[in-house]
Amino acid sequence: MRERNIAALVEYFESGCKTKQLLGVELEHFVLNKETRSPLPYHNGVEEILRRFCPIFGTPIFSDGRIIGIVGENSDISLEPAAQLEISIRPSPYISEIKNIYGDFSAKISPILDELNCELVCTGFLPSGENMPLIPKRRYELMDAHFQKTGTHGLQMMRGTAAAQISIDYENESDFCKKFRVACALTPIFSFLCDTTGTMHRTHIWQNTDAARSGIVPKSPDSDFGFFDYANYIYDMPPIFIVRENEPVYTANKPNSEIFANKKLTLADIEHITSMAFPDVRLQNRMELRMADSLPIEKTLNFTALLKKIFYNSDTLDKFSHKLAGLRNPDIDIAKKALIEHGEDAEIYKKPLRVWIDEMENL
Repeated sequence: MRERNIAALVEYFESGCKTKQLLGVELEHFVLNKETRSPLPYHNGVEEILRRFCPIFGTPIFSDGRIIGIVGENSDISLEPAAQLEISIRPSPYISEIKNIYGDFSAKISPILDELNCELVCTGFLPSGENMPLIPKRRYELMDAHFQKTGTHGLQMMRGTAAAQISIDYENESDFCKKFRVACALTPIFSFLCDTTGTMHRTHIWQNTDAARSGIVPKSPDSDFGFFDYANYIYDMPPIFIVRENEPVYTANKPNSEIFANKKLTLADIEHITSMAFPDVRLQNRMELRMADSLPIEKTLNFTALLKKIFYNSDTLDKFSHKLAGLRNPDIDIAKKALIEHGEDAEIYKKPLRVWIDEMENL
């Protein structure tokens, strides 16, 4: 059954191969009271925003009878564990189109926010969010309990962090291999460029949440790391919970390989277990770069434009692939640590950080 399920995962990753290369943007926001600057809870707060926003935006999504998201025409709204509000914009080849979709969302939700005396704030870490209650979603309760056993910063991650996540496409497995390797190697630099705290605190939090499912995927900097390798990474990971009859069932530290030892993976199973891995660069049927703090939309779009220049230009991608060849996971971990400790004075892969940034600015 292992071989069969690994093959199913590989087939799922292959289904993402496409000639047209699009960009997807997911941007999380804290919802703050304008006067107190404290985050709004779900109950008597963000829930009311969604309730008012739904009629002018799209179709509501419910959990236990409570609205927790909205499906719109060009973007979807969802909530992170402590009611951080996320907009997921439909993938597009044009950054200008992504900007317009976000602008439409902002124009529609702003009057509602004004009425309730609150605003959306983009930052990677909000200390005052650490004591926030979770939204009414059973999966978050299970994740919260699990992360408090696997690291020292699970509580902070769930409640006090927000991110900007950019997804990119790959044409074939060879293209994926190169893009994934380069993205993993550049993760420390991207994290630094998109840091809102001055100390890369969100990066530090994720490094101390759950080592089994975060950070850099083992052996991913290798030149031949492909779909089969990522499938094995996912299959040997504990999913925290699985969904049976629309209800999450806690599975503790059992890996997928044990849970599905006698069961064929369905598409729903695959989508779930791949979504329960949180590495800096994640593969589902698209590549997702998850290392950026939540940034104001203009800075998010600037970062998206940088990724487009690196990953959708074959000459530029080849150049970075050559420069970053031979790295291993410990090299990337050392680079992260250097940036956290020394900031802009850090040396990354035997070069000053400034050299790498200059190369990116001159693309």
